[in-house]
Amino acid sequence: GFDPFEIIEVRGDELLIERRGRQAESGRLSGNVFSVLAERLAHYGAATMMMGPVAGACIVTLAYDLIYRIERLRVDSAANRRTLNSEPDAVFAFYDTLIVHDYAERKTEIVGVGGPGAWTRFLIRC
Repeated sequence: GFDPFEIIEVRGDELLIERRGRQAESGRLSGNVFSVLAERLAHYGAATMMMGPVAGACIVTLAYDLIYRIERLRVDSAANRRTLNSEPDAVFAFYDTLIVHDYAERKTEIVGVGGPGAWTRFLIRC
């Protein structure tokens, strides 16, 4: 993927949303990190595709320390508290097009979007 059209960064209960060509906006998290992802995938029509490791043109990065927010675990040290507050819990990057290669199956898929509900998929055998 290159040049995402939307990036959502989650830090605790705060959302930062950046969209290509628009000013960044922020808001409050309603629900949890995974409900935000499910809502965005549904918005772009990707949730119904279910095509293996890629359900639409989205790359998700989850922080290792996200478990502290999900399970409401106690953070023991000041160093852990600093890390928890400085790193994003999750980053969702939505792309117009992704090229995904499966080395085991020797196949490449091009997955793209033409707008909400218009995901397309092409399979290339290599």
